[in-house]
Amino acid sequence: MLDNHLPIVKGIIKNFIFQVKHYGKVLNANRSYYLGRAQPPFLTWLALKTFDITQQEPDALDLLKSAILAARKEYLGWWTSRPRLDEESGLSRYRPIGQGSPPECHTESFAHIFMPYSKKYGMTLDEVSAAYNDGNIQEPELDVFFNHDRAVRESGHDTSNRVEGLCADLATVDLNCLLHKIEEDIAWAIQKHFGDSLSIPAEFCAPDDKPNTVESSDIWRQRAHRRKVLIDKYCWNEDEGLYFDYNTVTKGQSNFESATYLWPLWSGIASSDQAAKVVKNGIPVLERAGGLASTSEKTQGAVSEANPQKQWDYPHGWAPHQILAWDGLDRYGYHDDSGRLAYRWLHMLTECFRNWNGTVCEKYDVTDLERPHQVDAEYGNQGREFQYAPQEGFGWTNGSYIHGLSLLTDKAKDALAQGIPWEDFSKDGSRAHV
Repeated sequence: MLDNHLPIVKGIIKNFIFQVKHYGKVLNANRSYYLGRAQPPFLTWLALKTFDITQQEPDALDLLKSAILAARKEYLGWWTSRPRLDEESGLSRYRPIGQGSPPECHTESFAHIFMPYSKKYGMTLDEVSAAYNDGNIQEPELDVFFNHDRAVRESGHDTSNRVEGLCADLATVDLNCLLHKIEEDIAWAIQKHFGDSLSIPAEFCAPDDKPNTVESSDIWRQRAHRRKVLIDKYCWNEDEGLYFDYNTVTKGQSNFESATYLWPLWSGIASSDQAAKVVKNGIPVLERAGGLASTSEKTQGAVSEANPQKQWDYPHGWAPHQILAWDGLDRYGYHDDSGRLAYRWLHMLTECFRNWNGTVCEKYDVTDLERPHQVDAEYGNQGREFQYAPQEGFGWTNGSYIHGLSLLTDKAKDALAQGIPWEDFSKDGSRAHV
């Protein structure tokens, strides 16, 4: 996108800035009921990547400053304010505001949740759903369930057994890595580009700000350091050699193995020793023929009526997890692992495109190289209903392909074009990473 569609990228950044100015956050989507729900915060990362390419343009620094100010406002006014901030641990949670079931979902999506109340009140599922959403019946257990459900959707991992039924209580590794990245990015931008002095205009003030307050990079470096200490304290598990989400209510770690335990490498939180342990202990349980699964087979458990398949769980792989894993591994010098995982993912995508009439999907079954697009969990698979001709693809999958290619040698790219799987490509010791 940055290479070929720069106006679109700049438009996205400007749209995010507009949303933060007017709504205090980047919304989960463009509907009025999303005013109480954000999305995982990547604004500083996107803005700095864009500035690297556009810095010679006359308005580049102004756009970067507006993005940094917007990210700061969202950080202070949303992500590190109550109820998202857990004051005891100092970490943040996905915890949007709202009432009732999510309007974007049909009642049948929650049939197993509403069924007991349908029987209790002698109503159909649609009737009991409408009565609950309108406030005509009060059920605290439903309130708790849908509070967590909204948090799952704000996290972007909708849905996964990792977060199902408890997301609003979790200080997740992924969110706190994103916030650490924001803290580091703001500190770096203030020092590098704004003379270590950033004035906060009224339109970008968080609730407790005074207009025209001036900040240096120091406070942001202190915040980043503090978050790293807290993530180590609450999310790092030395015995397992992995990062896990922290439950702020039960005061204990989850044991759910997820690709998000690689995010501390992407954000730079991990020490070299921690990174080595995550690579050793974490990658083998997730790596499959088509790349990284979102969660491990062990923690996913056997699929059954009581434990239905979730789209963000094993055996499914998603582009964002691949991209952040590759970049995190590269950051710590694990180029062979990054190249191998990128090759596996790109080989699967290439062969699916080649064998299934140009199909490019939202997600894939990374254990099945023959039919990786055949994912029926929950909402099905966006992009698999092809019409016998290549379509535009799916945004983050397209992006992962372009980014993955940039990591590979010419020999690896030639092998991809020939349909050679990783095991055959690597058996003579060939390296995939540039």
